Amino acid sequence: MKNLAIENFCDRGIVFGLCASIFVLPASVAYLDSFAALTVFFYLLKKIYRIGIDWPLRSAHLNILGKARSIWNGFAPPENILGRPLQLLSLAIFISVIFSQYPTLSLLAFFGKFVKGVFVYFSFIEAMRGEKRVRMFLTFFLASAFITALYGVIQQFYGHDFIKAQEMSPKKIVKPI
Repeated sequence: MKNLAIENFCDRGIVFGLCASIFVLPASVAYLDSFAALTVFFYLLKKIYRIGIDWPLRSAHLNILGKARSIWNGFAPPENILGRPLQLLSLAIFISVIFSQYPTLSLLAFFGKFVKGVFVYFSFIEAMRGEKRVRMFLTFFLASAFITALYGVIQQFYGHDFIKAQEMSPKKIVKPI
């Protein structure tokens, strides 16, 4: 019973992080990265908890390689149709990182952006089980799109930025000669 409560808490944290990420997507890259990191944190916390629940009983008869395989399988995402294409894409990007002109910067970008995106994708697959959660996610997405569109309309009609109250420069019309 306690196991299910912790996993449900992590699922709720993942859903919150995903919904908050999609809501702040048009507004702030910093908030987007923060909520994406929160989503990945809850995903990893859930996976680590699942691995550690009965670790002494499951791993007592395994050798080191078997224990490593068990941990690797514990972090595996649920099976889906995009699993194999994502593996191939990851391999292609990693090969390009190795042969890059700046391998250190490329490796940093690989882990900083691509792997984070993959983990957010895994989190989405893990937590968005059921129609209720998908509807909630789509509601946040549509609310964000509506607010962004409304913000654009306000900027167009009033001629200044709604949040920062800065003047918007009018577009200059260039007449052909």
